[in-house]
Amino acid sequence: MMQPREELTADARRELLRTRLPTGAPDGKIFAYSDSEWQQITTALRHDVRTCRDRIREGLRLLAAFRSGGLEVGSQEESLGRLLDVFARTGDLPRRQGPSGKRYHTREVLRLGGARGISRMLCLTGNEATAFALLICALTAENFGTVKKWPAAHTRPDGGFGAPGIALIEESKPRRGPEHEHTVIALEDFPSSLREVFEAENAESKLFRSPLRLYELLLELTQVARALGLPGADAPDEADCRSTCANLAYTDRDVTELRQELVHLQADAADPLAPKPRRDRAAAQAAQCLAIIERHHGGTTEDERGII
Repeated sequence: MMQPREELTADARRELLRTRLPTGAPDGKIFAYSDSEWQQITTALRHDVRTCRDRIREGLRLLAAFRSGGLEVGSQEESLGRLLDVFARTGDLPRRQGPSGKRYHTREVLRLGGARGISRMLCLTGNEATAFALLICALTAENFGTVKKWPAAHTRPDGGFGAPGIALIEESKPRRGPEHEHTVIALEDFPSSLREVFEAENAESKLFRSPLRLYELLLELTQVARALGLPGADAPDEADCRSTCANLAYTDRDVTELRQELVHLQADAADPLAPKPRRDRAAAQAAQCLAIIERHHGGTTEDERGII
């Protein structure tokens, strides 16, 4: 534009060259979370961790009871234990062949909670894995990208004898360069002088403040997923999807389970006693679930969805 052109007069070009755009001054202010906001965030994270801990421990208990023959034959618990055993060994649940020739999970699977509900009795969801990582970040001041790549393999300097006091984990920080990328971080438990305080009766509110205990809990809750080699977040198999589906990431049985999840998310979003970050997150997840369901069923009939 500054080259001699007939459209611009000499005076206009001189004026443009003299004009300088104002330089934007960066604000430089980084607003940290307030103490109240940080308390709400960590409270929501601990709630998620407690919820998945209780759910997966119950699933592992039921699985162990089924394998030991301790469940009444023909009971609902025995049926659920059998499905958990199948999932723990194969990573899938029993299927039937639909009218289109594709294989869908059996009615028993749907009756006892669906594929998502049953698998979540032994595995974390993506949101729960994120809650673990964020809580560990809060306790260790490590970056989220570093924590999410921590390996399950670690070293106990005490050889594994006695109460765990420290664990050594190799972590990777590529931005440090090839010579300093790999380092070892020490996760410590409470000092012995404080251990009795945190283990005292009615001290549930004091849980999950030890990086080591949180890491060991994460290993406990992911044992089935790691044995199966599953990814961090559960996802449906796209081979089960209809070719005409507008949202190929979900099959009909997944959407059925999403509807059940939507009810819980909407209830969490409307809970006046829940922290605001948790209500906001539940509302966003509910909107996402609803959009998936609407896209999946848009313009299809029950026959096209393989419902029999």
